[in-house]
Amino acid sequence: MSVKLLLDLGNTRLKAWRVRLVDGEPPAWLDRVVLDAALTDFNADALPLEGVEEMVLSAVGRRDWRHQLALVAERRGIELRELSVQRQGIEHCYERVESLGVDRWLGLLAARRHVQGASLVVDAGTAVTLDVLDAEGRHGGGMIVPGVRTMRRSLHEGTADLPVVDGWSVALGSATEAAIAAGTLRAVVALVESVYREQLDMRGVLTLVLSGGDGEAVYNALTVPARLEVDWVAEGMLQALSLSESE
Repeated sequence: MSVKLLLDLGNTRLKAWRVRLVDGEPPAWLDRVVLDAALTDFNADALPLEGVEEMVLSAVGRRDWRHQLALVAERRGIELRELSVQRQGIEHCYERVESLGVDRWLGLLAARRHVQGASLVVDAGTAVTLDVLDAEGRHGGGMIVPGVRTMRRSLHEGTADLPVVDGWSVALGSATEAAIAAGTLRAVVALVESVYREQLDMRGVLTLVLSGGDGEAVYNALTVPARLEVDWVAEGMLQALSLSESE
């Protein structure tokens, strides 16, 4: 038996899951914590560290928080392992495998383990990533676009008068704020639905998986069937650990 702290450090959030692993048994999820890395100073006391023997990190975001996590591990005498993209688990289409973001790789590993048949894996956060995995575990490529909040921030910072907005309706707006909110969300929704329909026509069967900080908002606006998986990266991290232990 071992207790691990899985850490997903993105551009704006740190997610932490404390999980107990016992050979031959399903993972026992003990705690889940989300910290806003864009607004909050690092707070080690917020991490659920009780009984943790190893911290496992997937990081695409803030280097200063990576350093802080390393210090926490050192001070507590906890082993820290940072995951990187490996060739195992899926059949890559990227010539330079290391250029695929580790978060995208983990999402594909989770799909390989938990989805029957082909899948379209969408992570909606600071950026929105879309990746296709076929039924045999072959990565069919992907797309990356700005996330909903990133588009909104760009409009605010790149123009003289457009405000910061925080709405999640896709209906036509009767005010500037509502128009920005609807346009930015609908842009992401339209892309996801377009790729889903394209790939569904090609493959016959396709599961759409939504995750990420804005995954629920995108999911609620979709007109096509989808699965909302808030802990998808954590599931992928468990698969990555399993791959490393089987080498």
